[in-house]
Amino acid sequence: MNTTPASQKAELHRLFARRLPGKLRQLASLIDRIVGSPSGDNIKQQLLLHIDQSVRSAESFGFTTIAELIHHVEAAVHSGELPALASVQRQLLHAAEQFDGREIPLVAATESAKPEAHEPSPALQPIMLAMAN
Repeated sequence: MNTTPASQKAELHRLFARRLPGKLRQLASLIDRIVGSPSGDNIKQQLLLHIDQSVRSAESFGFTTIAELIHHVEAAVHSGELPALASVQRQLLHAAEQFDGREIPLVAATESAKPEAHEPSPALQPIMLAMAN
């Protein structure tokens, strides 16, 4: 079987996209555990580790909107504010629903894609955050 680097990257992209909803739900679940146990530093460290891994993967596979969302999750975790955590948790669950069962073409998720060449998927639209102080 002859596999090229491009086909390997495409397969890794498909695998990441298929696992993405579960990863987003896992982050949301860890936020739920933090909210239930605010003094749980171990849970917070576990969440920050998942955030780091998830953002690196999202960036490397061209899911920049998801990477930005995960950066917002990280900021909310560091702030420790319950409204901010609840907000990003809802956004994670919403993004997971959008990606559930969808095939995300490699070209639609990469930075090198030309915007005029295709109509962007609603799941890849920017997510706006509003945080109360």
